[in-house]
Amino acid sequence: MSTRKLSQLFDPRCIAVIADFCPGSYKEQLLTANLSRLNGGRSVYFVGAPCLPTDVKGITADSLEQINQPIDILIVALPLTTVPEIFRAQNISTVASIILLGFAEKIQT
Repeated sequence: MSTRKLSQLFDPRCIAVIADFCPGSYKEQLLTANLSRLNGGRSVYFVGAPCLPTDVKGITADSLEQINQPIDILIVALPLTTVPEIFRAQNISTVASIILLGFAEKIQT
């Protein structure tokens, strides 16, 4: 068994976050504040972040396609209905692990 995927999960070089970064979204603010404190040669991209606080350290990108390196971890903290759109990104195949957080809507079965 290869450990490549495990090293990408536990020692990521590139992390991308897609969330509601606007004021008032506490969990996203907590997430961005903690991720922006990472160091050690890691790139943290905040995707679609028009109102990212100025004290957050990271790189902003309008879309996943603007990230021109393999993404080790993609964190999605948006409603479940937006997930299919994310999987249509051209470079989604470069993502090693996806973490889905905080869905508030109910799933109909």
